[in-house]
Amino acid sequence: MALMAAGTALVSLSARPWQLILLYGVVAAVGYTGSSLLPVSVHVTRWFPGERGFVTALAACGFSFGQLVFSQVVARLVTALDWRATYLVLAGILGGFLALFAWWLEDAPRATGDLADRSAPRGGAIDAPTASSGAGAADGGAPTLDRRTAMRTSVFWALTSALVGCGFTDFLLNTHLPAFAADLGFRPAVAANALSLWAGANLLGILAAGSLAARIGARWAMVLTFAVRAASLFYLLSVHTPGQLYLFAFLFGATFFTTAPLSSTLVATLFGRGHQGAIFGAVNLFHHSAGALGSYAGGVAFDRAGNYRGIFLIGAVIVTGSALVSTLVQPRGR
Repeated sequence: MALMAAGTALVSLSARPWQLILLYGVVAAVGYTGSSLLPVSVHVTRWFPGERGFVTALAACGFSFGQLVFSQVVARLVTALDWRATYLVLAGILGGFLALFAWWLEDAPRATGDLADRSAPRGGAIDAPTASSGAGAADGGAPTLDRRTAMRTSVFWALTSALVGCGFTDFLLNTHLPAFAADLGFRPAVAANALSLWAGANLLGILAAGSLAARIGARWAMVLTFAVRAASLFYLLSVHTPGQLYLFAFLFGATFFTTAPLSSTLVATLFGRGHQGAIFGAVNLFHHSAGALGSYAGGVAFDRAGNYRGIFLIGAVIVTGSALVSTLVQPRGR
């Protein structure tokens, strides 16, 4: 958070494009990653292992609530002040939260069950653990695996492949939705309202998915999430009015951050909590790499075609694949 606050403050001094890219795209971005859902999910899972699905979903609501509030705050600050002063204000807010967390947060006690199972196989590719893994098993029958061992399982790559589609469409739409709205001739306020509606829907979506995961399992909750996202992207191809854009924002927003607590819960369930951070970090490496590709591909596609129709269609097809692959995210034999 200190790195994110410093990078955000220094953005206000940017005078060249490379400075903006370095300070915002590297310094602040690395700080954001270090204070995002990855460490948060590990933190709350260690404190509340018996309720990790619900508690992780509840914690993830903070990200959506922040977007809901600050998309409107920033829009007004930029109008009243300018973009440089706005970044300074945001850095000050981050600094305030940093001081609060440094004083308030505590690490959970280290449980002996979190230690790595040293008897995990070290050889070639292995299958995901079964429900009857025997002694030393944790989290629904899954032994605690380290990152290298987890990455040799088919279930790891099924989960990762599904989240590649998630990351691609997350950053594609989060980056290009305002430009898409402008291309349709809508006022900037329409895009800001759509993003706020998106964040509000995400609050509901995360809580609904957490509750649904407790009833039907995180895997099927993720399948349903991807199915709704695919449907929203196919619908986006026919959007022509602000009302239609708001409906899309609600549907897509309900799925935007929803897969994060679900995938974090699945990682802990499938591989144990001892190396949850390292394994979830490996999954997110692919998720965010696909996100970077989605942001860039959207810009290239628009520059070449003059519209977003083609890239949005590609995104819809990819997420449909994510829904199908998500059905494979289960321990063998369960």
